[in-house]
Amino acid sequence: MRRDDAELAGGEGESNVRKPHGKTVRESRVMDREVPLSSVPDHAALHDWLDGEIEQSRARDAEGTPQIDLWTRINAETEMLRRRTTPIYVQKAIMSALPDETPSASRGLWTRATKSRKTVLVVSAAVAAAALAVRFLL
Repeated sequence: MRRDDAELAGGEGESNVRKPHGKTVRESRVMDREVPLSSVPDHAALHDWLDGEIEQSRARDAEGTPQIDLWTRINAETEMLRRRTTPIYVQKAIMSALPDETPSASRGLWTRATKSRKTVLVVSAAVAAAALAVRFLL
């Protein structure tokens, strides 16, 4: 039975086991471990400012001017777009294009299909009657 390197207890035999890269098993295992990154900013002050919980000056001190300026511009543009409405001349053009009277409910496909079914039934009955008449006469 073969033992895997991961099953070695207490590091026995690891010092002379080499990988193709020239590193020992112990060195490669250290590189495979997950290490928490402390350099990733969490932007807590920015989120608090956007939620209205802290003042802009405190957020600017914590996050820096470029981030705060970016979000200030985004908020200003968002407010401008929220206030934007359709111009009056466009509303008038839309309303004038609508018909003055309410359209009546159109007949569905089943109504037209009923008329065509009646026609088909009458024609098929006439053909059947003609076929019976010819059969009896011959």
